[in-house]
Amino acid sequence: MKVRFCSLVLIVVLTLTGFSASGFAAETEKASLPEFNVVSAGFLLLPETNTEWCTVVLNNPRSSLNVRNAAGRVVSKLKHGASVYADTYDGGFTRVSVKRRGRLVILGWVASEFLVC
Repeated sequence: MKVRFCSLVLIVVLTLTGFSASGFAAETEKASLPEFNVVSAGFLLLPETNTEWCTVVLNNPRSSLNVRNAAGRVVSKLKHGASVYADTYDGGFTRVSVKRRGRLVILGWVASEFLVC
């Protein structure tokens, strides 16, 4: 009985100590970061990727932009004014993603000249 009680007290102490230490670290980091508006900055920093928010701008608003896979095959189309996230640039093409159900889903590659970031 004493062992169980001591174990329970030890777990509670370690748990509370861990929460207070992580809270202190988060407050310290928050205080040292500069304040800025993500929307006006034009990019979104995710934990493991550097993603930039972009808009599809076409000469003819009634046309659509082809989204291609790595092999060059058309896999989707984007309308004028569509919002996408760009994360990789390569030789005039940009890999784009969209947000679905709170997660970024990679669509494919588009011509960079039709994106305003």
